[in-house]
Amino acid sequence: MSNTGTILEAVNAGIENVPKLITGDVTPQSLLNRYQFTLQAFGMDKVRAKIYNAGKALQPTENKNTYQPNEIADTEFAMTTNASGKALISALGTPVFCDMILMSQDGTQQLQLLWVLADVAMTRNIVKTTINGRNGTVKEYISNGDYIVTLRGAFSSTFTRTYPKAQVEQLVKLCELPEPLKVVSEYLLLFNIHNLVVEDYSMGQIEGTPNLQRFEIKCSSDEPLILRKKQNV
Repeated sequence: MSNTGTILEAVNAGIENVPKLITGDVTPQSLLNRYQFTLQAFGMDKVRAKIYNAGKALQPTENKNTYQPNEIADTEFAMTTNASGKALISALGTPVFCDMILMSQDGTQQLQLLWVLADVAMTRNIVKTTINGRNGTVKEYISNGDYIVTLRGAFSSTFTRTYPKAQVEQLVKLCELPEPLKVVSEYLLLFNIHNLVVEDYSMGQIEGTPNLQRFEIKCSSDEPLILRKKQNV
């Protein structure tokens, strides 16, 4: 049966329980029209919800390009810092796919970010030389540039209206340290990133949500400089 038929039956079954104040000439079809108008107004008339259940690995379908909609990767696909290999659980009781730990060089200050996304980009150092009579340029590879890493996330005091002050203060202290930050992230390890230099960060208040604080940190990767002392110098 179509979704429209199902909705009409449900509305028709409960129409007698609608308060008389709003019934009047209300019919199942008129209520359905209002329902469809609301979806169209928000651009959601074509949306089809899918529910993903944790605990099963994704299985490819016959065309090998899509996956079953009711299955999701288990902990073997997670990229968390949990040494036990078990998935971390967020404050909402949902599994964390990829978390991150920021810490000072001496390890005395550290903060775990559960709600965080990392954008990684890199510009390579290439010298382009123009030659008379030749279209285009001659490219000379010099070296790889720094990775540009943007961290976007949030702190939340779930089910309360308490501002996450302690976490925000800890993050600000880390961002203002005059040194690179150590970073522990399985995702960033794919790019061999172990240290980040904070270039700028921002935090904005969100209207109507005093228990939530978003943040955005723009960083560049850093390689430790190792100096070796020569003998007899």
